[in-house]
Amino acid sequence: MSKIPFVNSNCIWCWACVAISPDVFDLNDEWMSIVKELANYDWLSVDDSIWACPVDAISWKEYFAWKRANNPDFAWDKKVA
Repeated sequence: MSKIPFVNSNCIWCWACVAISPDVFDLNDEWMSIVKELANYDWLSVDDSIWACPVDAISWKEYFAWKRANNPDFAWDKKVA
């Protein structure tokens, strides 16, 4: 998995992503869109959700960049070129 969908804090709870890609997106207790943890996002309608988001809150992120940014204890096992 090299890329994952990412929802930033601009989310306005419009539910468009959940309606388009219910296998990928869900709502948390604060009604903010979240990405479900899946092994692979290929062949899912993520691009359609990105296009439909009225505030551009959804994008693709490189998996390891996201993992490093969201986990302060994350360490690289190997050097990445």
